[in-house]
Amino acid sequence: MHVIHITFDLRDIAGRVSKVKQQGHSNSCFSFVACETIQGLYNKLAKEPVDETMNDADKALYNEMMKHSEIELSPQDLYNNLIKDEIQDKKGYSIIETFAWIRDNGCVLEKTCPYDGKIKKCENREVVLRIEGHKPLRPWEIEAALRAGHPVAAQVHWTEDLNDLEADVVYSGPGHASAFETENDKHGVVIVGFGEVRRGGRVIKRFWIIKNSHGDGWSKGGFGFIDRGMAHGRYLIEDACIPLGISFKDLEGVPYGSLN
Repeated sequence: MHVIHITFDLRDIAGRVSKVKQQGHSNSCFSFVACETIQGLYNKLAKEPVDETMNDADKALYNEMMKHSEIELSPQDLYNNLIKDEIQDKKGYSIIETFAWIRDNGCVLEKTCPYDGKIKKCENREVVLRIEGHKPLRPWEIEAALRAGHPVAAQVHWTEDLNDLEADVVYSGPGHASAFETENDKHGVVIVGFGEVRRGGRVIKRFWIIKNSHGDGWSKGGFGFIDRGMAHGRYLIEDACIPLGISFKDLEGVPYGSLN
């Protein structure tokens, strides 16, 4: 008999993983992944001591903006700014390039730009924060990042099998390598934990716990298990990275608006 054992799960830490969202028919997964990981970073930093190298004014601003227990950023705003037309929408957008854009242009709150999955003209963005950078992770660095409290942005090689992934089933890849050959087979997800499949006390498989943006009807409440091993010579999870640092000032040093 196989037994699923969860080794580490960020959902056990209050505020680190938000509720599951539904991206609909738009290829906006990158925007949900970016917002989720930055929200997790905000929650993590809010519980840590402030950087003592800051001057008093910056420290006061940082403490004021970090007093919220959690925030909800807008995937729609990123979708509006980074997807220009239907052709680009079919291809989606790189998560790493999304982080680079946020570093320069910031994020707005969900309540000021609610999600509907349609490309809109950007007007009067009420930016509240930006990140200071991002860090790509090699496969063996993901576990340490999770243990340090970072939800991890990544891409999974999406095949038809994943559309109906059953709860408590670890996806270990397609039966044939040709399933990887579709042009736009990568889908953005958030890695929130990891675990093992055991049989008779022996570990037979190790997996990542991923959060999807296909609603809570996907797999088990919107979360699924992806094999950490290789399938047909390639990892199922690629391009892992985390956002770094949060700033409440633009690149010119001007403070953004309130998070209220």
